[in-house]
Amino acid sequence: MHDRLPCPSIVMPVLNEATGLGATLQTLASLTERGVQLIVSDGGSSDGTPALAEAAGSKVINAPRGRALQMNAGAQQAIFMTRAAFDAVGGFPAQPLMEDIEIWKRLRQITRPTCLRAKV
Repeated sequence: MHDRLPCPSIVMPVLNEATGLGATLQTLASLTERGVQLIVSDGGSSDGTPALAEAAGSKVINAPRGRALQMNAGAQQAIFMTRAAFDAVGGFPAQPLMEDIEIWKRLRQITRPTCLRAKV
């Protein structure tokens, strides 16, 4: 039996977020102090966003631009991933993880979506 459960990882996709990133990272500091892994997935910022995130102690990865691509790249680096997404500017979005949306878009290209009537 484990003495301690693994701490979750938060993946934060960013693109030129230097202006508001400091405040966001400060808000998350209490979580990272308790062991939560914060992965900043940068999509090619040109305003110093990655350097600010690294200076604050976040793990920074470079990813292809696009929220779903950045979320997926961050999830691959995560120690323990939970089903929560965090947006540097808007907080927790009221929508499923972006890879769910990406899968839906791909399936929609193949066939028309169908709603299930029965509970799954």
